[in-house]
Amino acid sequence: MVAKLRYQTNPVLIFSLGYDAAANDPTIQGTATMGRGVMVLDATTSNPIWQAGPAPASATFNKTVAGMSYAIPATVALYDSDGDGNIDRIYAADTGANVWRINVDDANPANWTVNQLASLGGTGANARKFLYTLDIIPADTTNNFDSLLLGSGDREHPFDKAIINRYYMIKDDHGLTATRSSPITEGTAGSITGVAGQLYDATSNLIQVGTSTQVAAAKTAFSTASGWYVILFTPGKPPTGEKVVGGSTTLAGTVYFGTNMPTAVADNACVGNLGQARLYAMSYLNGSATVDENKSGTLTTADRYFMRAGGGYPPTPVPISVVIGGKTYQGAISGTQVLTPPGPTLGRRYRTFWQRLIDKN
Repeated sequence: MVAKLRYQTNPVLIFSLGYDAAANDPTIQGTATMGRGVMVLDATTSNPIWQAGPAPASATFNKTVAGMSYAIPATVALYDSDGDGNIDRIYAADTGANVWRINVDDANPANWTVNQLASLGGTGANARKFLYTLDIIPADTTNNFDSLLLGSGDREHPFDKAIINRYYMIKDDHGLTATRSSPITEGTAGSITGVAGQLYDATSNLIQVGTSTQVAAAKTAFSTASGWYVILFTPGKPPTGEKVVGGSTTLAGTVYFGTNMPTAVADNACVGNLGQARLYAMSYLNGSATVDENKSGTLTTADRYFMRAGGGYPPTPVPISVVIGGKTYQGAISGTQVLTPPGPTLGRRYRTFWQRLIDKN
């Protein structure tokens, strides 16, 4: 991604180092030998300015991060947290379900820091992968933290049912140079309490469908925990193989993302089965439903998603803004599906594009 940094006069190109087929194509992930890290290039000269990874050596400034042992195929997320026009933070998510925060606000790249913000993977059923970039919701007067939203899923293994995937919201410190002494981890599944440094299990959606006592406890848990997660299968039942297969888009407090769940193919089927496709719409703050998808008149856990006709992999929702009759409307498009968020327009989630032209004559 092309961006502007405080340190650099020319625009820079910031990217992750990619996918490791030898490590990630097998059903059980192997040890990565490539794709492990993040690179910053001068977009005009192509000179490598800075690189982070377990053994970087090709840039002017090389940052050794021993823990970056997984490939990073997902696009990095760039964040100008203070609104001065310069990127001051980079987020990278890897195939070990780790999230890395890179602080790049300092004018000297030698002082840029890399910190493991979250560690959300493991082995066996917990061998989750992040293959898509995260969405960032800036801190505001009500929430003094930045919210990071992403889901796990290995789209390269569509029929896998062994991995139990999640959707996550991670709270990050809004400070320009903030770091953590230890990464954020998942809290105990099914716990009704929240713990700082851990993510609260919001799968049961007690904040929306619980008793008054449960709702009060859930509100406390959300405020105490360092974010939340939703497990993409019904607890107590066999895993379904549901996995997040794209990125996230958040509008008017609702985060949209798509999943796919493999389904059996009949022996006499004449066509391939593309599995069950779901499009989710949830509150980015607590994972509750925000749209009455089943038209019951009441928001419940069942309203968190709706089925996308035809199955397959729903494309990452793309935000749009249109003016009709002098009134601005916002929404998101996933394939042929138009998603309309409830509530007022935020007024601060519009992407700005720029182009630099150099006349050499």
